[in-house]
Amino acid sequence: MAKSKSSYSNYRIKQFSSFEEMDEDKAKQMAVILPVEHLKNTTKLIKNIYDEKLKQPMSKRIKFKK
Repeated sequence: MAKSKSSYSNYRIKQFSSFEEMDEDKAKQMAVILPVEHLKNTTKLIKNIYDEKLKQPMSKRIKFKK
C-alpha cells in the first residue's frame, strides 16, 4: 500500500493568549515572505475568487459613467 502524505503534515496548531499575540505572529510570518511571493499569492487568490468571471469573454470597449 502506498504511503500517503497529509497536506497538513508541515503545520502545527498554535495557541495564543490574545488576538494581539496572534496578530504579531502572523505579521512575523508575513515579513519572512518575499514581496514577489506576496504578489504570486495575491494573483492566485484573485484568480481563484474570480475564476468563473475570468472564463467569460470580456468586451474590449471601455465604458465611462456620466
